Formats: sequence, C-alpha cells, structure tokens
Amino acid sequence: MINIQIRGFKVISNFGSLSEEDVNKMLDEVALQKTSLAELILNSHFTKEWFEFNNLGNHQHPLINNDLELIVTGFDDKDYYGDGYSFYREKVGNLIQTPVFRNFDMKNSDFIISNSATYYGCVFETELNQISYKYFNSDHFSITSINTPFTANPLINELFFNRLPLEDLNRSKVQMVKFKTSILKNNDNYKNNIIDEENSQYLKYFINSEKLFKK
Repeated sequence: MINIQIRGFKVISNFGSLSEEDVNKMLDEVALQKTSLAELILNSHFTKEWFEFNNLGNHQHPLINNDLELIVTGFDDKDYYGDGYSFYREKVGNLIQTPVFRNFDMKNSDFIISNSATYYGCVFETELNQISYKYFNSDHFSITSINTPFTANPLINELFFNRLPLEDLNRSKVQMVKFKTSILKNNDNYKNNIIDEENSQYLKYFINSEKLFKK
C-alpha cells in the first residue's frame, strides 16, 4: 500500500451577491462595532455563517506555491499500522500541467462578496491499497491546475495516478491561518457579467479585509 499526501496551503472560497444596501449596512456595522469586516463575517454577525454567502458558487483547492509538497509513503503489505517509509517527495509546482483559467459569472449582481479561508497542513490525502512502493513510478502522476480571478497563485484542480482520479479522504489535518473578506463592484468591463482572463485585470475591490492566525 502507498499513502499519498499533499502538504501546504488550501483555500476554501465562497462567493455571494450583495446589493448596495447590503454593502452600506456592512460598512455601518464596521464603524459601529469598531472592528474589521472579516472579523464580523467570521463571527456570523450578519445572521449567516461565512460560507453561506455562496449563491454565486464556491470552491476548495490546494494553493500552489513553494510550500506545497507531494509526499508518498510506502507500507509493508503485512504492516499497514506501522509508520511506513516516505520514499518520494516533490514540489507540486514541478508536477502540474499548465493552469487553465476558470471564468467567473457575476450574474446580475451589483456587488460580489468573496469569503476565503486559508488552511495549512495536510491538504490532501489518499491511499492506494493495490500498489506496492516497490513498483511506484512518479511519472504516473498527473496534476491539473486552474487560475481564477480571485487568487494570485494557481490552484490544484484534479490529481491522477496512472490515469485514475485520486479522491481526497478528507481527514482534516489542517488549521486556519488566514480569513479574508473582499467586496467587488460590478462594472462595464465585464461583458455579460463574466470575469475572464482578459478582463480580470480590471478587478477593483471595494473592500479588502483579513484576519490572520498563528500557524
């Protein structure tokens, strides 16, 4: 059996629509409470959990930077409960395919709110029970990636080994290190309300607010 882990950062983002009235209420509360918008959103001050601002979509992906590392550990066929031996490590940035830009549909929203939580730790884990580390070949890895209008770094989209998709076991070995709330105003540069690779350069954030946590 082999265990495959990716360690580094993961981003969970949710996107929702806001009216001008919604935005003004949020700004009034920031002034009244004398705290940041990110703090208020994270503490469900506006009667919603942060991840419930999601009528325009959501995603969660490992964030590709120099910290993101793929680690493969082998276990003896007769000792699945041992510590195993990590015999392969590689920076994910050296393995990914060329990122594909993923467009974002703002629909008819006046404003967009983006709530993003960044986590650090083991951001992906899976196991392949039928493969022995003795016959492992790193060339069998394939990793697709995407760029989005809201992230400076590419994100992992899907992982494959020997052309088979790998499913995350969701063992939750992560901790939140940053929470960010951004509000973006719609404008005429977005044809049909679509933010694509070309017009994403015109992104203008009305509000950027974040809260940092210790690793």
